[in-house]
Amino acid sequence: MSKYVIDEKNRIKLGKYIKENREKKGLGLNQLAVKISVTNSLLSKLENGITQKISPFLLKEVAKGLGVDYKELYKIVGYLDNAREKEDRSNVVRITTKKVPLYGTASAGQGYINLAEELEEFPIPIEDYKPGRFVVRVKGDSMTGPVKSIPDGTVALVDPTMCLDAEALANKVCVFTYNGETYIKQLVINNQNIIQLVSFNPEVETIIVLQPKELKCEGRVIKTWSEQSW
Repeated sequence: MSKYVIDEKNRIKLGKYIKENREKKGLGLNQLAVKISVTNSLLSKLENGITQKISPFLLKEVAKGLGVDYKELYKIVGYLDNAREKEDRSNVVRITTKKVPLYGTASAGQGYINLAEELEEFPIPIEDYKPGRFVVRVKGDSMTGPVKSIPDGTVALVDPTMCLDAEALANKVCVFTYNGETYIKQLVINNQNIIQLVSFNPEVETIIVLQPKELKCEGRVIKTWSEQSW
């Protein structure tokens, strides 16, 4: 079975659970979708048992929006199945982790304003830990390209101390706040010394920084983990 592919019976059971709890909270489909930053169509497919591949990250966000324990959703789809845990236990490699702050979502497309407060803590491998580092979730597909790619749902590890040398940021991927909105982009300086925030997706328009004083580097992205592998 492919990773995160859920059988139809459990998908229907999950959808019923989500819908019942959403209605108990008095939330409309659109309200919950906005609350957890997903599309109406995706949430509707979840509730109707259509979506076959369901990531643990998505279930955590849904559980948070509903105010329920995410483990309840994991149990429904089989992510906490005891038999599977015993079967895989012999192949598990223990990784020592250290928790760092997660400050929300950095958009690969339209910006978000949500780096002001810590949302939760996120475990990273101990060898990647340094004081001051934090993580953000990536939203959107503008950093998904044919050569380099940071897919939607990726968790990016960010180091703010690497923003001190502006010249060293050229061609680097960073989390930037520009005009009050936060992005994850590659910084490029052209021959006319114009700063640009570039996407890996060639179909996405480049952001021209016309007001350099309004551009702030929140940190350089030094490592990423995608939903499929983390």
